Amino acid sequence: MWKITDDFISTDKERRDLVGLMSWDWDETRAQKARHSFLLFDDDRRVYFRGVSTSISFAPLDNLGEAYGCTYIKYLNNQGKYEVL
Repeated sequence: MWKITDDFISTDKERRDLVGLMSWDWDETRAQKARHSFLLFDDDRRVYFRGVSTSISFAPLDNLGEAYGCTYIKYLNNQGKYEVL
C-alpha cells in the first residue's frame, strides 16, 4: 500500500493537488508500516511525486505513471540515497 505525501507538479488550476492520494488498500491503522520513501519521475528526470509505501514495488508507478507521465520510480535505500527500482 502507498500514499502520496508531496506533489511537485500541481502548480496551476488545471491539475489537482494529489497529496493524500493513496492506493485502494491504504489503511490508516497500518500507516506506520509505510516506511519506504519513493519518488516518481518523468523522462526529463523531474520529480513529480514523493510518497511512502509498505513495500518496495512498482505499484505507485503502475497506478500514476500513465496518467501523469511518470516513467520511473526510485526508493530510498539504507544508505539514505534514492535508487531506481
